[in-house]
Parts: sequence; structure tokens; C-alpha cells
Amino acid sequence: MHASIDFRLVLCLDALNMSFEMLDLTYSQIYGLCIQLKEKPELISSAFLQCWTFIDVLHRVREVAQSIPGLSKKQQELREFLLKTEEAEFCRHYIQHLRGELSKIPHNKFPVWGSLAWLNPNDETEIHIAFAGVKIEGIEYASLIYDTHERRFLSKVALGIGEKSFNFDPIYQYIQEFRSFIVEWIQEKYTPGIQMPKALPISSIKINYK
Repeated sequence: MHASIDFRLVLCLDALNMSFEMLDLTYSQIYGLCIQLKEKPELISSAFLQCWTFIDVLHRVREVAQSIPGLSKKQQELREFLLKTEEAEFCRHYIQHLRGELSKIPHNKFPVWGSLAWLNPNDETEIHIAFAGVKIEGIEYASLIYDTHERRFLSKVALGIGEKSFNFDPIYQYIQEFRSFIVEWIQEKYTPGIQMPKALPISSIKINYK
């Protein structure tokens, strides 16, 4: 099949478009949930849900991006995107193999679901760190990374897993940069053109038991 009429391009664009929208949604909620945790600690599960959902969807984007017909693995935009978002692979691998992680001897010294660190919205010099679960002796957790050159924290919120820190703000920016490139790239490669539906087609079925 000629690349210009390869329907796999349409399928990849569909997969990416929905994934990008999911990432938009989860990203928009993470920091808002974190800044409420001191007053509403019951929101901790919601905050972790959004964090891990973001990471999982990002992993899917990375997988789809590497399977797009005609897109070279040497393409600069793809290589930069994969490099700048590689933390997603480490985090996703950890959570996907949680059974094995929990069986380790000696055990991991960080919280099972990681730790959350966020910037005080009213004081850019103060951060908060929280984790769910039992506090085991010798537990370790990551904080926000401070850029001494820019004199600011790298991200408003981060998920810490061991010595790794998943910084949502810069990673989301990398996603947007790749999104701009890849959507246009696919549109140009698929000669017939791809018209993304503006309305959601919904079919309804009513069962008559008489």
C-alpha cells in the first residue's frame, strides 16, 4: 500500500488525538488536586490516579509514535520527544511490574505509589510533599527540582519514584511540541486528507420486550 493512502496513518492519528486530549484532561487536574491535599487529604487517591493515568497515556503516545508508517526513527522531532519523556518508561515499567517490586528483598525504600511534591500557589519558595500508605522506617522520597540558574522550581508538581522525579510541567510542554509536529506530519503524508469529525456520532438502540 502506498504511504499516501495508508489507512494506518489515519488510525495512528486517531490514537494520538484521543491520547493528547486525555493528557490535556489529566494534566489540567493534577496540580489543582495537589494544592487541596492539606485541607482534603481524602483527595490523595484522585491525585495519584491522575498522575498515573498521565504516565500510562504518555507511554501509549510514545508507542504509537514509534509505529507510524513512514516516520523514521531518526526523525529529530521524534528522537527529542522520546528522549525528553523517557521518565515515563521507567515509571510505567515500575507500576506494571508492581508484583515483582513488592517482592524485592531488601524492599524498596520509597512509597509504593510514589510521593507527590507540589509548589505552594501562594509562596513560590515553599513546597509540600505527600505520600499514601504506611510510613516505613528509612523511607525516601523525591522533592521538586530547583533550577539554580533560572532560580525557580522546574515544575509545579512532580511524582517521585525512588531517585526518579517525573516533572509534569516540562514534560507536558514537550508533549505539546511533539503534538504540533506529528499531527501536521501525518496530515501531509496522507494525500486524500483526513477530516477529523467535529460531532460525536452516537447510535442508540431501544429494546422492545413486548
